[in-house]
Amino acid sequence: EVIEQALGDGSWLQIAERLTHSGGRAGIRTNITDLKAAQSLAEEALHDLSNLADNLSCSITEYDLEGNCIFLNKTSATWFGGTKEELLGTRLRDRLPENNRKRSDPLFNRALAGEKISFETRNDFIDGQTRDIQIDYIPKKNSAGEPASLVVLATDITDFKQAQAQTEKAHRDLSDLTNNLPCAIAEI
Repeated sequence: EVIEQALGDGSWLQIAERLTHSGGRAGIRTNITDLKAAQSLAEEALHDLSNLADNLSCSITEYDLEGNCIFLNKTSATWFGGTKEELLGTRLRDRLPENNRKRSDPLFNRALAGEKISFETRNDFIDGQTRDIQIDYIPKKNSAGEPASLVVLATDITDFKQAQAQTEKAHRDLSDLTNNLPCAIAEI
């Protein structure tokens, strides 16, 4: 049995004991203070990154190479109609309408194979919203340079697209108006 023990001075020991062939006990005591400090820093950094991800308005998901969700933020959970706990380990893409999947499946599969891909699309989500989204497929690679997982960043650009359409319409309307004026307009 291996146990970890905090000492009064703030240091940590890992203690392992075994029975010897003669019936005695052999023990190993290892100072793991630096390891515990590094572990604490890593846990704090993970907590901070998770908190940051959960407070962004974009959807952040990560998939294993079989397409199962291994990370998602709160925005993703909302868009896909569940809690983070319910959705982890599932195939989130199966929650999208078939026509959305058919359009993006070839790109998703290329990204799973290691290609970084960015595109805009319009998707219907299980939360009842139709969104114009900018999608970035960002492959994560292992130390050998092979695909290990896929991070998907999806940003809702619906408001931007609507503003862009309104601007284009206003430009057309202004152009039509100036083309039909009985006088000449010149730029000075």
